[in-house]
Parts: sequence; structure tokens; C-alpha cells
Amino acid sequence: MPTFRRELSSNRPSGGESSARPPGVPRWLASFRTFRFALRTFRRNPGFTAIAVLSIALGIGANTAIFTLVDQVLLRLLPVKKPQQLVQVTQDGDLYGSN
Repeated sequence: MPTFRRELSSNRPSGGESSARPPGVPRWLASFRTFRFALRTFRRNPGFTAIAVLSIALGIGANTAIFTLVDQVLLRLLPVKKPQQLVQVTQDGDLYGSN
């Protein structure tokens, strides 16, 4: 391995170490600082913030709507006393809805 690659690989953190948090700083404080940095960034770019918030809201709303539909149609039983005894009555005809 060339010398410069060996030097680069020796500087990388190994295992669970993180280079983002200085030693001696509690994890919650580092997370709080990251949260404050995100708020400052959002305040500087209001257009990006609006698009990000609307995208997340749209995704959450669509996910909720789809889950509600699947839950009502596929997961829950029909509101009858014995849904296992229901049958489907069909009639052959040339057109749909014909007698």
C-alpha cells in the first residue's frame, strides 16, 4: 500500500467512534447543537424550508390516507355478524348489469 493511503486510513475513526462529536461532549449536547444548526440553516433559506416542510407533510398525508384505505378494505372484517358465511351472487350476461 502506498504511504499516503496508509496515512489516510490510519486517521479514520474505527468502530463506534464519531469524528463529529468532540471528546468530553455529552451526546445530547452534540444533538442539541446539530438541531440549532439545522434551525439556523432553515432560517437562512426560507424557500428550501417551505419545500422541505411541504414535502414531508405531503408524504405523511399520503401515507396516512393509503394506510387508512388498506386498513378499511383489506385488514378489517366486514361489519356483519358472520362474514365467513357471505357469498357473492353473479349472473352471466352479455353486458355488465344486464338481467
